[in-house]
Amino acid sequence: MKNSYGHWVHSFPFGAFAEASFLSVCLGITDNFLEEASILVKQKNNEIQLLFIKQQLKHFKQIETQFYTMLSAYWQQHKQGHQLTDEELQHFLQINKESAVACVNIANSIIRSLGMDAIIETSTINRRWRNLCTAAQHGFLTP
Repeated sequence: MKNSYGHWVHSFPFGAFAEASFLSVCLGITDNFLEEASILVKQKNNEIQLLFIKQQLKHFKQIETQFYTMLSAYWQQHKQGHQLTDEELQHFLQINKESAVACVNIANSIIRSLGMDAIIETSTINRRWRNLCTAAQHGFLTP
């Protein structure tokens, strides 16, 4: 079904737009999670944990860069009147799903080592972890 709004966002494939929107939320939550985890570990003066978080942050930044680079390229192509091929669309959707899983895996690998701070339901780190798990399980992002 076509709409008559005339703006570029209204003609971009809906599934890809929705997935990109939800993944953007997951990326933001993951970034906030990693920031909070770094603060907690620095307070404990645990260099080994801090090194692990830095490694996970590096991995996360690669995921984030890959997503936004691909999204920007597809958006520019779309604005130039190029319609995404089925192959491009499937690749984009697959990257989105894999990236959401990677974000949850990063958070899960860290939260296990944070101790009581991480399991207290009212703590910031726990809330960010739960928010990420909730956002990443949306139907558009599940494999």
